[in-house]
Amino acid sequence: MILGIAGVVILAMGIFTFWRYSESEKWVQQSLVEIEAKGKTLDVEGCIDATLEWRQKCAANKVMCDNAIPLAMYHCLEQQDRQEQCMIIDEDMAKGTWLMEHCRERGSECKVMKKCPCAAAYRALDSFCRSGQESVQVEL
Repeated sequence: MILGIAGVVILAMGIFTFWRYSESEKWVQQSLVEIEAKGKTLDVEGCIDATLEWRQKCAANKVMCDNAIPLAMYHCLEQQDRQEQCMIIDEDMAKGTWLMEHCRERGSECKVMKKCPCAAAYRALDSFCRSGQESVQVEL
């Protein structure tokens, strides 16, 4: 009897988890269309703003939202040629102190760089420019 109840609870949790993941994935995919539309008119800083705004209103689960920040940045940045803007990017961009300073200036101070949406957006920009505007590195 106890094993039967445990089995039902485990099955219910599995179904709920699968449903939540599916809904989160749908939300992310649908919201990237909005980011793409914004990217047609925004400059690089505008894409960072749009991505951080996207993260704040993200309706997917937290981990998926955090992991999709580079993807959202890519969808925004790829809508225009960013060659000129990429040329003026500082070589120190990927370093922690640079990220901390710029995120603090934006009002998005990072306590832990690995878990900071602002830092993730700037790292995605750095990756986008270093890849010749072909891709961004996604951290898992």
